[in-house]
Amino acid sequence: MKELELKLMVPARRRTTLLRALGLSTAFKVHLEAHYFDTADRLLERSNISLRVRKEGDAWIQTLKSSTQHQVTRFEDNVVLASSDDAPCPDLSRHSDRKLRATLHKLAGDVSQLELREVHQTEVTRRIVTRILENDAVEIAFDEGAIRANGHEIPVSELELELKSKSSARQLFQLAKELVREHGLCLSTLSKASRGAQLSKTSQARPLAVKAEPVMFSPKASAGQQFRAMVDNCLAQICPNASHVAAGSVDADQVHQLRVGIRRLRSLLREASPLVGAVPSHWETSLRTTFQALGAYRDQVDVSETIKPKLEAAGAPLAVPPGQAVGIQAMQESVRSADFQVVLLECLEFTRVIDRTANVSAQKVLAMRMDALHRKVLKEGKHFAKLDTDRQHSVRKRMKRLRYISELSAPLFNAKKVKQFLSRLGPAQDALGEHNDGLVALEEFRMGTDKDGRAWFGVGWLTARKSETEAQCQDALKALKKAKSFW
Repeated sequence: MKELELKLMVPARRRTTLLRALGLSTAFKVHLEAHYFDTADRLLERSNISLRVRKEGDAWIQTLKSSTQHQVTRFEDNVVLASSDDAPCPDLSRHSDRKLRATLHKLAGDVSQLELREVHQTEVTRRIVTRILENDAVEIAFDEGAIRANGHEIPVSELELELKSKSSARQLFQLAKELVREHGLCLSTLSKASRGAQLSKTSQARPLAVKAEPVMFSPKASAGQQFRAMVDNCLAQICPNASHVAAGSVDADQVHQLRVGIRRLRSLLREASPLVGAVPSHWETSLRTTFQALGAYRDQVDVSETIKPKLEAAGAPLAVPPGQAVGIQAMQESVRSADFQVVLLECLEFTRVIDRTANVSAQKVLAMRMDALHRKVLKEGKHFAKLDTDRQHSVRKRMKRLRYISELSAPLFNAKKVKQFLSRLGPAQDALGEHNDGLVALEEFRMGTDKDGRAWFGVGWLTARKSETEAQCQDALKALKKAKSFW
């Protein structure tokens, strides 16, 4: 059985008002104790599968969940185990679903030979109400409690919206957007299983940042469905990192990967939206605003991590610009903003739409867009060192769009040729990235000279370095001419 579920984080300050508004403050409470199992080498986790044994009333229910192609849709299969006070050992052979058994057999052959052990547990109090929205039954559940592993625990305070009927998901997403706007909730794609698995490894609820994965779709699918698969691929990078930042993370890698995911999505919307016609204009507006807020924080981190060591090695009296530190709270609030959160929900809903657009050729459209970007990059690259800062930045942005569209459209072209092209593009992008870091730092030091005269050393050193990195960029762009286009 597939379940469509949206999970929303509930801030402590919003709890009482939210529960009262949804009728949950007087709802019947259920105590849920769940134990999660895996092998010693985390075979199930690595295959995006979770195995849970949860006490519901007097019975223990074993649940096997696996991810699907959509971010908020999961496959779920439940079996009833024996009634007892203590959690019984899980039994994977009890699951009779044909597809699920085939998946398990592919992973492990004889599942009875798997040595399972408990990796973490959850204990929550759940309040549930059901709301009928235009003949769609939506279950609204509020979970409050903790996830525990290795003597450590992290809190749980989340609202789950689950579509119980088989009709359209439109009303589910509409309800989620209303809750975001009215109560300041934030989307979370982090399951209790994934949070618990991380806690069991590190004793901290701070998993690694999620990076982009190769996109997968059939070259025979319609252009609209291919485009939606690309959007979903971007969301697979954006949503988990956004969930962490919205929850309070200041991890530089998570912020960086969130920015990369947003840039990939913005590139896709700009270059490939003709495949489905117009997309809502406010998507770009909101994505750009949050991208810029994240960028201000990320630039500060870049100066500290990349420029500071080099200035210190050069004997600089001041290795960090004396400007104001970028407000972490402002960066997080941008991610938590209703505008950004609503766009995430709308994009997720968009990926579920069955395509009914005209049968245009995605390969043809994207080839034309990549060719135009490639030509502009090479043309401007001939005289990169003579370009002003804004035009240099434009070259870098075009190169990034070229890379991301190349990656996202890869299933439409020869895989070997795509890989070869990207291997040539990489060094040029790295060179332009290093040059840009220097320009950002140079501007920061210039602005800081009024506050601290020692900043002039950084201005001088970075100005001299600017000429060097410009020459490196021009050489890298010249070498890019040797890259054969795959389109």
